[in-house]
Amino acid sequence: MEYKKNCDTLYEKDSLNDAKQTVSPNNQALKAGGRYSDDCYSIIQKAENNGTQYALDNDDKSGPGPTQWCTWKVTAVVFIVLTALLLVSVLIVGGIWLRESDVLAVSQKTSMEQNKQRQQEEELKRKEREREIRAEEEKKRMEREQEIREEEEKKRLEREREIREEEGKKRMEREQEIREEEEMKRLEREREIRAEEEKKRLEREQEIRVEEEQKKMDLEKEIRQEEEEKREALERLLGERERRLEEVRAQCNSGQMVSSCSTGLSVLLSVLLVNYLLDY
Repeated sequence: MEYKKNCDTLYEKDSLNDAKQTVSPNNQALKAGGRYSDDCYSIIQKAENNGTQYALDNDDKSGPGPTQWCTWKVTAVVFIVLTALLLVSVLIVGGIWLRESDVLAVSQKTSMEQNKQRQQEEELKRKEREREIRAEEEKKRMEREQEIREEEEKKRLEREREIREEEGKKRMEREQEIREEEEMKRLEREREIRAEEEKKRLEREQEIRVEEEQKKMDLEKEIRQEEEEKREALERLLGERERRLEEVRAQCNSGQMVSSCSTGLSVLLSVLLVNYLLDY
């Protein structure tokens, strides 16, 4: 409608300058409205110039039905302009869309690569961290196991030492008890042996005393018997001596003094010798 109004305005004016002065402010107002781009305004300006020239030419001819002809031309121009604008808009939008699509695709690809790289880096960092954590845990576990083994070894050694000390103490106590028992048994055995020996000694002494007593009694008996025999023999000898003395006296009296004295002397010596032997 704005273009039709401009065209009508051009038709009504008599000169090109008047038409430019009238149409340009309207176009400038449309341009100031900001509804179209610079390319569109260039096309509109070109169409205005063509339309103005065509209106002036038609105005010089002064043919019948100028309003209808101008309307058809304006419609065609508007259609062409709109088609061109549509194509330009489509091309611009398509280019922008393609560019945005490419940019978006590149951005998405870059973002995906960055995300992938970041994920890989995070995964590497996570694995590295997990490896460090596992290494630290393994180190701590090994240190803890080493400490536990050392503590267990220390406790085992202390326990073994205590057990050895207890066993040594028990062994010493047992050996002491055994020695005491053996000493008591030895003393008891020695006491029994001494008692038996004392008993045997006493019995032996008793037997010896009995034997000695018996021997003494037997000896005394023998001595008494011998003494009795000696006494009897001595009595016999004395009787025999007296008898011989009597005989000697008788012989002396009868004159055989010398031989009788010698015989009597020998008999006397024999008796003295027998008495000496008996005393011994």
